[in-house]
Amino acid sequence: MEISEDDIRLITRLIAEKLGPDASPEKVRSLVAEAIGQLSSASANESNTTIQNSESIDTPNKSRLIINAFGLATGGLDKSLRDFLNAKNIPVIALSSTNIGEFTSLIAILDYSNFKTDINRLKFELSELCEKFGFKTIVQDSAYYGI
Repeated sequence: MEISEDDIRLITRLIAEKLGPDASPEKVRSLVAEAIGQLSSASANESNTTIQNSESIDTPNKSRLIINAFGLATGGLDKSLRDFLNAKNIPVIALSSTNIGEFTSLIAILDYSNFKTDINRLKFELSELCEKFGFKTIVQDSAYYGI
């Protein structure tokens, strides 16, 4: 399921109405990003499409992290994320970045089975990296999604 600009406007309007007139733009943006991330995740699970820029890696132990990031289309996050993960020797199983009007939605699946340090620290560092580009980010273990 593709999320159109009209869908994003509708989601934004509904959230803004629900929060009321005193809602900060940051809060509205954050909730819109979260909603779109959830919609993107749900549609990715429903469809069996090929993810752009993906590499096929066998990970039998299912040590995977899923990154959902949403923000204004500023560019450069894909490359910085790959460079960061390469430096830590963490393979990217799949990475999909989609421009939706002035916004960008990024979903990445990582194999952290060989990562020996604290996984919570890695989640924090990934979130920090995405925030440098103005993206709101959710980093979760694939077990959260039942995979």
